[in-house]
Amino acid sequence: MAKVFRLFQDKNLQHWEDRGEAYGPSVIEKIPNPDGDFSKREPTSIPSPFARIDLVRTAFKYVVDKNQLEGNTIYHKLISDCFDVGEMFFKIDSLGSKAQIKSWDKNIDLNRLRNSSNSKHKLYGDTLDLFLKQDKETYNFDSLNRMFFLLYNFQMIGGTSPSTLFFTSANDLKDVCKNINFGNYSPFDGKNTPLLKRDPEYQKYLYHFFYANPSLSSKMREFVAYLEKNLAMLFNTNNDLHNEIRQLESKSADVLNQELDAIYEAIDTGTAGDNLEIIGCWMKKKKNKR
Repeated sequence: MAKVFRLFQDKNLQHWEDRGEAYGPSVIEKIPNPDGDFSKREPTSIPSPFARIDLVRTAFKYVVDKNQLEGNTIYHKLISDCFDVGEMFFKIDSLGSKAQIKSWDKNIDLNRLRNSSNSKHKLYGDTLDLFLKQDKETYNFDSLNRMFFLLYNFQMIGGTSPSTLFFTSANDLKDVCKNINFGNYSPFDGKNTPLLKRDPEYQKYLYHFFYANPSLSSKMREFVAYLEKNLAMLFNTNNDLHNEIRQLESKSADVLNQELDAIYEAIDTGTAGDNLEIIGCWMKKKKNKR
C-alpha cells in the first residue's frame, strides 16, 4: 500500500480541500522532515497548489529568526534559488533567446479554466479559485493581478510571488543554467549564495524597488526582514554598498520611482508594453547597454 503523506494527521483529506484556516508558521513547522533542516530534498507534500510560495516565505522567516543568512540548510537553498530567479529576471537581457517570460492572468485564465468543457481543467480551476480566495490575505492573492513565469531553454525556472517577490520550481536546474555566469556564482549551482554575496548592483536594485514601493513592507514582511538583516551585515562586509543603500532611505517614494525609471528598464513579456508587475508594483531590469 502506498504511503499517504499528510500535513493534517487527524483529517482524512483525499484531495485539495478547504481547511478552514490559513497556513501559518505554527502549521508549517508541524510538517515532518525526517532528514532535518539539512535535507537535500525539498518537501513536496504540502496540500496546496501554492506550496512553493508557502515554502519560500517560511524559508525567509527561518533564516531571519536564526540570524544566519549563510548556511547549508534546505531553507538557505530555497532562498538562494529565489534570489537566482530574481537575478535572472534582473539580467534577462544577458540570457539571450533561451529566456522566455509567460504570464498567467488571475481573472482571464482562471475563468477560462473554470468554464472549460474539460472536467479536469474545470476541477483544477475550481481548486485554484478555492485557495486564491482562502489565502487571499495571507499571501496577498487579493492584490494579485497576474503571475509571471520564467523559462530557460524551455525549462520552468520559477516565477513572481505576491509574498516573496519570486519563487522557484522544484526542478533540478543545475545543468539547465550551468552556462549562465553571474561572476563567482551561477544560478542553482548548489552554493547557496546569500544576497550579501551577490552582485552589488542587483542588491541595490532590490532595496531601491522596496523603498520606492513602501506598500510592500506590510505585504512581504518576511522578505523585508531579510533585507534588513542583509543591510546590517553589509555594514561590515561591503560598507560602501551599505552607505549607498542607506542614502536611498532618505528619499521620497516619488523621487525613488523617478530614479527607478531613469536607472533601469521595464521588463516585458516579449510584447512591447506588456510589462511585469508584482501586486501593482512594476518590476525593472538592468539597463541594456547599447
